[in-house]
Amino acid sequence: MGPTIAAELKAWRETTGGKGFAFPSSPGKHDYVGRATIEKLYADALALEGVHSPHAWRTSFSTLARDVGEIDRDMIELLLHHVSDSQVIWTYNRAQRFAKRVRAANW
Repeated sequence: MGPTIAAELKAWRETTGGKGFAFPSSPGKHDYVGRATIEKLYADALALEGVHSPHAWRTSFSTLARDVGEIDRDMIELLLHHVSDSQVIWTYNRAQRFAKRVRAANW
């Protein structure tokens, strides 16, 4: 099996000295590649317009995680960076549940 995404990103960090973005935009802009650029890549270069989109990865994760049942609903929403159903709950509960997030990401 080839290198993992994590290994690739760590190698990139070593190459750049930990400076800059993993996916930088055009030279001289000092910014990262934005959503519109990635969507254009999917549509044009990969010919996936109407077939798949970057946002569809979030949908797939949510669906699979719920179907398998190993990750609870609140954790799925936290991983998708969705705000709690209740704004009051979100205001007072900022727990990040790091250990559970790591287990979910490894899943």
